[in-house]
Amino acid sequence: MYDFAACWQYVAQGADGMMTDMLERTNNSLLERVRAARPTLWCNPAYVPSDDPVAEEGLKEALDNWAMLAPLLKKLFPQLEETDGRITSELIDVSPIRDALGYGDEQLGRLFVKGDHALPVAGSVKARGGLFEVLMAAVNEARSVGFLGKDDDIANLASQEAQSFFSRRTIAVGSTGNLGLSVRHRPHGPLATMSSFTCPPMPRSGRSSASGASGSR
Repeated sequence: MYDFAACWQYVAQGADGMMTDMLERTNNSLLERVRAARPTLWCNPAYVPSDDPVAEEGLKEALDNWAMLAPLLKKLFPQLEETDGRITSELIDVSPIRDALGYGDEQLGRLFVKGDHALPVAGSVKARGGLFEVLMAAVNEARSVGFLGKDDDIANLASQEAQSFFSRRTIAVGSTGNLGLSVRHRPHGPLATMSSFTCPPMPRSGRSSASGASGSR
């Protein structure tokens, strides 16, 4: 079982507040779990959160772009009507199994699981990231040639004119998993015409094998 409660305790205390004997017991326990091939979670006790202005700016930009894309997604996908164009999932209360997960202590608060197994349109967080990149590439391409003005309605990219515009272009989506296929199977607007390929798993030697890649149009 993953010792999430202990992990939370270590992070909350910080590296300076941990006793040496506690660390030794923890390390010995972790080694025993690894040797026994049991599922193991290790949290770096020396980790101290710090500000990251670059990451914060990148996050803000991504949030702004998702908000900009929402009207287009809402128009392309009827299932996003209820979320106003947001590809999101519910938080599921899993309090009944908190003891089994090591979160029995009430001071740890309520326990939820993000229901991304039911993520609409994309089907997975990874595919949602691919969808985002494809849409942003489409927006940038349309703006670069003057097809979409800076202040134009983003939903115009779902029009017949946009279909014609993007039909003369191809985009390749590559992934080490199924992201390419997930994005390719969305025949709407700027997603209607694209190529995709899925890269094979990396061999143990660290070199990719071209024979394992697949392509589609």
